[in-house]
Amino acid sequence: EPQGSAHPSKRALTMLFLASAIPFTVFGFLDNFIMLTVGEEIDAVFGVRLGLTTLASAGLGNCVADVIGVSAAKVIEDGVKRLPFIKVPKMSR
Repeated sequence: EPQGSAHPSKRALTMLFLASAIPFTVFGFLDNFIMLTVGEEIDAVFGVRLGLTTLASAGLGNCVADVIGVSAAKVIEDGVKRLPFIKVPKMSR
């Protein structure tokens, strides 16, 4: 352990936890919501016309949700940083 390095405070660790956990939680809800709604629509529209199975429709819904989720990740992280009760601490290695 290098000299002069202090252990992070309990508050700093809590803030780091919240700044990391909230985006994952929001992303999880967003991803599942999109996957379920898009998968259902794909099943209702293309499943009937093209004879897709429900599992194939769910897979396509998951692909759409993944593309949107990757695109939205930065927006979600930036939004969490703007929350007034989240103060991301500066941490060293």
